[in-house]
Amino acid sequence: MPLGRDPKTKRYEYATATVRGGRRAAQREAARLVKLASEGRLSTERETIGGLLDRWLDHTEARGRAPKTLLESRRLAAAISAELREKELWKVTGRDLDSFDAARDAMGSVRRD
Repeated sequence: MPLGRDPKTKRYEYATATVRGGRRAAQREAARLVKLASEGRLSTERETIGGLLDRWLDHTEARGRAPKTLLESRRLAAAISAELREKELWKVTGRDLDSFDAARDAMGSVRRD
């Protein structure tokens, strides 16, 4: 299903899905993709960890969390390296997260109870 042009690369983007089953299952999935696209829930932009964290912090603040909770959430988000923040979500591997966790352990920023 076409999603339009990516604003950064100017290339056309498409949403695809693999469906197991018959024709009805494929039609249901196509209808679901059309609905998501019409609601603006499918995007041509690649989501990064940093972008996801920023949206999560905004959401946490909008929900009226306690100031100390917000402060700790921001501190944890700031601890994520720039390299990991810029990585696209679909490219993040377990190895990336293990490396991040090991670096935090080496800096002593993790409390183990």
